[in-house]
Amino acid sequence: MATRELDPAAGLSASPVRDGPVPAARGDRPRRVDARTALWAIPPTSAVVGGLSLAHADPARIGDLGLISAIPVGVFASLALLTLGFAVALRESRLRPALLAAHILVLLLLLPGAPALLEHEPRFATAWLHAGFVDYIANTGSTLPNLDARFSWPGFFAAAAVLTRGLGLRDPAPVLTWAPLAFDLLALVPVYAIAAMTTKDARVPWLATWLFIPANWVGQDYFSPQAFAFVLFLGFVVVLLRYFSVGTELRRPPRALDRGGLFVILLLIYCAIVWSHQLTPYFAVAATAGLVLVGACRLRTLPLLLAVIVVAFVSYLAVSYWAGHLADVLGGIGKLGSTFSSNVGNRVSGSPAHEWVSRLRIVMTAAVSALALIGVARRWRRRSSSIPLVVLLVAPYPVLALQAYGGEVLLRTYLFALPFAAALMAAGLVPSARRRGSAASAVVVPLVTAALVAGFFVARFGNEAFEMVRPGEVAAIHRLYRVAAPASTLASIDENVAWRSTGIASFTYVTLPIERASPRRYLQFVSDEIARNPNGGYLLVTASQIQAARLVGGVSRGWLAGFRRALAVSPRFRLVYSNRDARLYRFRPPAKVFHGP
Repeated sequence: MATRELDPAAGLSASPVRDGPVPAARGDRPRRVDARTALWAIPPTSAVVGGLSLAHADPARIGDLGLISAIPVGVFASLALLTLGFAVALRESRLRPALLAAHILVLLLLLPGAPALLEHEPRFATAWLHAGFVDYIANTGSTLPNLDARFSWPGFFAAAAVLTRGLGLRDPAPVLTWAPLAFDLLALVPVYAIAAMTTKDARVPWLATWLFIPANWVGQDYFSPQAFAFVLFLGFVVVLLRYFSVGTELRRPPRALDRGGLFVILLLIYCAIVWSHQLTPYFAVAATAGLVLVGACRLRTLPLLLAVIVVAFVSYLAVSYWAGHLADVLGGIGKLGSTFSSNVGNRVSGSPAHEWVSRLRIVMTAAVSALALIGVARRWRRRSSSIPLVVLLVAPYPVLALQAYGGEVLLRTYLFALPFAAALMAAGLVPSARRRGSAASAVVVPLVTAALVAGFFVARFGNEAFEMVRPGEVAAIHRLYRVAAPASTLASIDENVAWRSTGIASFTYVTLPIERASPRRYLQFVSDEIARNPNGGYLLVTASQIQAARLVGGVSRGWLAGFRRALAVSPRFRLVYSNRDARLYRFRPPAKVFHGP
């Protein structure tokens, strides 16, 4: 019991004197310090356990539902521990940014970084193709817009060529492997900044950054112009909101810059986007126009200027693309029904497993949208303006009226709305100061995270059976390049082939989708296509192609077995190389019959 020692001179009670030993009063401090320090053990522990579990997992276990069938239990245990640690750290009365950032970085490693740790080769055939574009520019200093439309937007490829050659990187594999993590890490910085600029609660931006990772199932962070342009777009939005927003005083720019300098930076970022990607400039125009329409942007004429820049680029610098593809460029304008069908209806097809993956993506999109709407409602109840975030959330969707973009515009629309949805989700899930100590509020973040993480592995990597690149496939491609004659035809039955990473203009590449009723008739179709080239050609059949034909195309296992038998007995194709993942066949043209006079 504490008593007070009286000071006769003051006539008032002075400092209390405790009965009993002083050390007993200090006994709590080591326990509090230990509890706070223990949280620091969670990120490295989760990284080591989860990373080692992935590194020792067997990629051959990847099945029809994708990567989740090969994920070891240690990864899920690490994610559970990491989620609990983040939830506890987020509820501390005094936030520790370094601790929260450590949890987020490990989550990034174990979710989008999982294939880099588990698989032996860089995933996704399109990434290898982009490496071929970079290789061609680095070796020749020029582009081939007549070969591929993407060469009409060469900004990303040119920048990557300069960077990789400057660093002496000749092998594209390390770049392709770790590019997703690099792009995701770059994107998290503006995601945090956007959320921080739209709230006074310091917990919201951390939670928004955390939720953005498992909610981003789209998978557009591979080595591509889209990943590069998306990061630039987020940087564009940060500059726009921080220095040119209405409702708050213009924030003081850095000493070396003024408003004019910041405006120039804004335009330079946009020009880099225009030069690098076909679709992203229109998302930037829509976002800027939306902010201007609601009076949230000081730059009233900026949307018009941005539109002029992109129209000028397409009109003069991308002529080689649109001159022969006007139907592709303009054909989808206003056709929302066909766009929705190609982006949703046509994707929910194939095998039952593939349909399930596609439906889960729709569920994930609906869940994120619902959580964002909850955030809007909670911000409204707190009398916190959500207008800029809501505008940026819905601004990408008018792009749906332009074109289907190969059946992917809805995916890209969700991606460009996600940073702002993440900020709204976080605002809806962070408990108020009055309810922060309740048991219900303590479990909200872990439960939502668990649901998003479980959905992430299937929605993001549900197609891994054909999107992964197997070591045997790479070996077969290397053999193909050694034996194929220049300018010969290289054929595949599906686009899921990790070739063209080098010598992109050295051969004629053709993809011959399985559209024939019988294996023999289809093989005759392949034979006729290769026979058109007097230099001959090869047919490459890989495990990824077979899986894509089965899961997406709905081709039966019996048809595929019949196709292999037809190849084995065909006089036109001779097996020249095979391993467990690929088979390479050389086409032998029919002998010419000499007719005498």
